[in-house]
Amino acid sequence: MNLLKKKTLQKLLRPCVGRLMVFLVLCSLSAIHSTAQQSSLLYDNGGFVNRPGQGPGGADLSLVLPGWGVWGVPAVQYYSARVADDFTIPAGETWNISTARFFLYEYGTTTSLFAGMSLRIWDGSPLNSSSHVIWGNTMANVMSDTGFTGAYHQPADYPSSVGAVMWLDANIDTTLSAGTYWLDWATTLSDYSHGDPLQGFIPADLATRVGDALWTPSSPNWGQITDAGRPLDYPFQLFETVPEPSSCWLAVVGSVFIMLGRIRRNQ
Repeated sequence: MNLLKKKTLQKLLRPCVGRLMVFLVLCSLSAIHSTAQQSSLLYDNGGFVNRPGQGPGGADLSLVLPGWGVWGVPAVQYYSARVADDFTIPAGETWNISTARFFLYEYGTTTSLFAGMSLRIWDGSPLNSSSHVIWGNTMANVMSDTGFTGAYHQPADYPSSVGAVMWLDANIDTTLSAGTYWLDWATTLSDYSHGDPLQGFIPADLATRVGDALWTPSSPNWGQITDAGRPLDYPFQLFETVPEPSSCWLAVVGSVFIMLGRIRRNQ
């Protein structure tokens, strides 16, 4: 390529290089915004909404079916009332758990009054004397956020007893290999004027496995919680933090910027 053609080509490419750099900057910012703090669902112990749109004002409803005598149990830190349920990591898998989400209900308000929660992970059932706590304790507050789910809890036999279902997120940050583990948790409220918070169950018509829910009204007296022998489980979810692809994207963008900068200096 002779000198005249080379200069002509550089003149044509110069504005394109600038526009490309701006485009890559905008793409990288968009990637950061769209990927920051995303999480992926690892495990769902079961849903609690079994009557969509049939609650107050057309909200979703968690209905305790007729004939069920147990609506929920306290999970209250100040008198050691705790609840527990299990989850299983399949063979060959390792989970990097960052967050657990729980669902409890309150009466008299749709504003979450939850102020904290404690959480532990066991390597076996708390009923088994050989089981050990492998993460967490009963003192530290691991709640990161809470709010109203928009759904309500209601027993069919007592329709006037309507509670608002709240979600509570807890920071975990642990890695577990394949096996069966147990979570146990308790909560605190900023205002107890409406009564204690209650842990609801997965409704019978949504239950997909034999119930393993435990409850202790006064630690450490764990016991199986059932309703006339029928299976009970608590709704909860486990999440992992998704690695942010923006970091890789920014590395690529940075390399491109260096390359483009050299091109411009050589023009």
